[in-house]
Amino acid sequence: GYQGPWRYRGAEWILDQGKRRGWKKTEWMSSRLLLQAWLMVMAGSVFLAGAVWKQHREKEIPVESLERPGWDEERKEEKMLLEWQKEDGKTEKKEIMVTVGQEQITAEQRKEVFQRAEKQLDEEIFCDGLSADRVERSLVLPEELADSGISISWESSRPEYLDWMGQLGEDIPEEGVAVRLTGTMMLQEKEELYQRDLMVYPEKYTGQEELQYCLEQASEAKDPRMVLPREIQGQKLVWKRAGDTSEITFGMFLLVSPVFLFLTEKQKAADKEKKEKQQLLQDYPEIVSKLTLLLCAGMNLRKAMERIGNDYLSWKKPGEERKAYQMIVDLCREMTRGVPEKTAYERIGEKCGLLCYRTLSALLVQHLQKGSAGLGRMLEDEVRNAQLQRQQQAKILGEQASTKLLIPMIMMLLIVFVILLVPLWLTFM
Repeated sequence: GYQGPWRYRGAEWILDQGKRRGWKKTEWMSSRLLLQAWLMVMAGSVFLAGAVWKQHREKEIPVESLERPGWDEERKEEKMLLEWQKEDGKTEKKEIMVTVGQEQITAEQRKEVFQRAEKQLDEEIFCDGLSADRVERSLVLPEELADSGISISWESSRPEYLDWMGQLGEDIPEEGVAVRLTGTMMLQEKEELYQRDLMVYPEKYTGQEELQYCLEQASEAKDPRMVLPREIQGQKLVWKRAGDTSEITFGMFLLVSPVFLFLTEKQKAADKEKKEKQQLLQDYPEIVSKLTLLLCAGMNLRKAMERIGNDYLSWKKPGEERKAYQMIVDLCREMTRGVPEKTAYERIGEKCGLLCYRTLSALLVQHLQKGSAGLGRMLEDEVRNAQLQRQQQAKILGEQASTKLLIPMIMMLLIVFVILLVPLWLTFM
C-alpha cells in the first residue's frame, strides 16, 4: 500500500498507474497538486450539476404571477419561457422579456412621501446660511429626489430675475424683488406643488468666487499684459510666482535613484548567486560520476580532469556558462602553466564555497599525497550522497513551484465561478 497521508493516496495511485503506462511526469506534478485539481473538478461538477438542475426545475414549474418591485424601486425585467399549442397540436416555445412595473402606492403613503420631500427640498435649497427672505446667490434646484421616486419640474414667476434652473439674473434691483418659485412633484402620475416666496437680491460673491470672476475678466481683456486683481472685498492682494516644483522633484529623483539602482543590482547579484549555487549542486553528481568512470577506466586524475574540461568546451553554447565545469577548465589551464596539482585541487573548494566541493577537493588532495587506492570507492559513495541531495533539491523546487501555482489556480477558480454565477444571477434579475 501507499505510505503517504491518506488524502494523497488516491493521487499517488494515479501517478503510479501513469508511470506504469509510460506517462512522462513533470517535476511540478505532485500528489498534492493532483488532489487539489481533483477537488476543484468535483466542486465544479457538483455546482454545475446543481445549477443545471435548478434551471431545468424552474423551467418545468408553471408561473402564474410575478412579484412586483416596491413603489420606490425601479421596474425590473424577467426572462420568461412561454409555451402554447398550435392548431396542429404541436407545442411552441418562445422566450419573452416581461417588464414588471412597481406596486401602486397608497394615498396615505403618497402624502407622507410628499411631506418628507418638502422638508428635503427645504434642506437642499436653503443651505449654508441661505434663507427665503434673502437670496443673494444662485440656487441648486434638484430634478429628482433620491430614494423617493419623485421627479420635479420648476417654474419661476419672474424668470428674468430667477430662472427655472435657479440662476440669478443680471439686472436685479438693489432693494430686491419678490419671486415665487414653484416645483411640480410627480409620483406615479400624481402631482403635488411645492411653492416658496423668495426675496431675490443682486448676486453676492464670496471672496473666492469674486477672485475667480476677476481673474476670468482679466484673462479675457485685450491689454498686452494680463493685470492681476489687487483688491478683493477690501482686502489687498499681493501676487508672487510660486515657481515650478517639477525641477526640484526631478533633482530629488536623481538623488534618490542611486539607492534604487544599488538595490536592483544587489537583488540581481543575489539572484545570480542563487542560480549559480543551484547549478553547482545540479552539476556536482554528474562531475563526480564522470570522474569516477574515467578513473575506473584506468585514466589518471589529471587526464580525467582534462577530459571533463574538454568535453564541456565541446558542447558548451555561447552565453551558457556552467560554473563548475568552467572551474575545471581553469584548473587544467593553471596546471598547464605550472601550478602544482595539489594547489590546483585545493582551490576547488575555495572557488565554489560549497561543502560537497570541499569534500571533493579533500579527496583529490588525499589521493595525490597518499596514493589512495580506494579513491574510486569513495567517489562512488560521494556520487550516491550527491544524488540524494539532488533529489532533495528537486523535491524542494517542486514544492516551491506547486506553491507558486496556487495563485493562478485560485484566479482560474474565481473565473469559473464568475462564468457560472453571472448567468444565474442575470436569470433572477
